Amino acid sequence: MSGKPHWYAQYVAQILKEEGFVDVRLEEKVAKAGFRMKGRWFTPLDIGYLVLAPYPHREYIECKYKESKKAPLATHADVAKFMEDLRLSGIPQKRGIVVTNNGYLKGAIDYARLEGMALYVVPHGPGMGRRRASLLDRMYFKAQHIVEGFRGRAAFPPQFDRIA
Repeated sequence: MSGKPHWYAQYVAQILKEEGFVDVRLEEKVAKAGFRMKGRWFTPLDIGYLVLAPYPHREYIECKYKESKKAPLATHADVAKFMEDLRLSGIPQKRGIVVTNNGYLKGAIDYARLEGMALYVVPHGPGMGRRRASLLDRMYFKAQHIVEGFRGRAAFPPQFDRIA
């Protein structure tokens, strides 16, 4: 986190904004719970957004763009680091989501299921995600997002493929 968000995080945030998510913020800084570590009083998280139901709260997304041929999949360490950032900030793991472009190793999927964290794959390629939803589609998705919030997890756009 160097001040300017990674282009993949910007891409995921743009999808969320286009689909009607509320108060989507890039590089959201969250106060740590009670102590100072590594000279910082806050933990920067890639994306934060507001969920309105069943009660207003924020959820957070960690974006992992993997393009290397040696390590094309998100690992257990990627998921564990994000969980530790959430714990340091006093945020329950169920409010955290990890998004990657290629997929996850089996260990990362098992660990996320054990901890109750959602994993998604949002592929990125030419022409993907550039469609602007119609007003009716956005209103329908907003209603679906609120209903799913009452069930405990926000509904995500069709570009988001849930893994765990």
